[in-house]
Amino acid sequence: MKARNILCALALIACAGMAHAQSIGDQPLRLVVPYGPGGTSDMVARSLQQPLQERVGRRVLVENKPGATGSIAAHAVATAAPDGNVLLVPNSGNTLAPLLQERQPFDYRKSFAPVSQVATAPMVMVVSPDLPVSNVAEFIAYVKANPGKVNYGAPGVGSFGHLATELLQQKAGIQMYFVPYQNGTQVNLALSTGEVKMTITSLPDARTAMGLNKGVKALAVTSLQATPLLEGVPPLSEMLPGLFVEQYFGLLAPAGTPAKIVQSLAEAVKVSLADEAVRKQYLGLGLLPVSSTSDGLAAIMKADYDRWEPIINGLGLKKN
Repeated sequence: MKARNILCALALIACAGMAHAQSIGDQPLRLVVPYGPGGTSDMVARSLQQPLQERVGRRVLVENKPGATGSIAAHAVATAAPDGNVLLVPNSGNTLAPLLQERQPFDYRKSFAPVSQVATAPMVMVVSPDLPVSNVAEFIAYVKANPGKVNYGAPGVGSFGHLATELLQQKAGIQMYFVPYQNGTQVNLALSTGEVKMTITSLPDARTAMGLNKGVKALAVTSLQATPLLEGVPPLSEMLPGLFVEQYFGLLAPAGTPAKIVQSLAEAVKVSLADEAVRKQYLGLGLLPVSSTSDGLAAIMKADYDRWEPIINGLGLKKN
């Protein structure tokens, strides 16, 4: 009888251990990126991959699902099981999609549970090697002197780069024509070869473009002040007051994900970003690592949406 009791106790302990393992998730944690490999969103996810894996105690995988200005990836995560095993890695432009795309099978404000902010970054105005300008004033003068001849690229209609450039055109009184690409990697290549003449992109993507061709020139940053991450490059607001654009990156879980799981993931992100090696990696990419609570990210998303809504409407960008 005593031996039987011992066996039963051991069985109960084993079952409890299995239940605990399942409760914290025994599947890989998937970080779904709305763009292809090599872009800023991809680097944000891959820089977080290893440290986050160490904190959650399971494999972390990065999946690239480009297309439809991030909607393909967003829909995949919005319809995933709310069990903490899949997260979207959106940027500011993605979360503004409801202002530009009327018919979507999801809503960023309702279909997701914010987890944490991950990083912020200024954007950079860069021009192709064959454009004979060295500063913003010369660029504006060149576009005005060559109406209909200057184009710009961005990863899709409604992307943050597209919106920032439309805002630039409005404030500078210039007109360029827009060439959409599938992702930032394609924009970088097009800029380095002169296929497009200008783009406003993330700092990491700007660095990539300048690495592809040393003739690519950074004319300005979109932060309110010059950034030490790109020394010697002035802010656009010096010439065009009020032109301030800062991109944020975050993590979103499917709506309905239990609050305890969201909180646990947010804490894992916070600890990961506090690691000095991780911070240096982000700073090296031109990103400022910033964590937040779930409510904190929700507030950031709402404030950004409220700020851009009248601007998008004023620019006449129609929903589709």
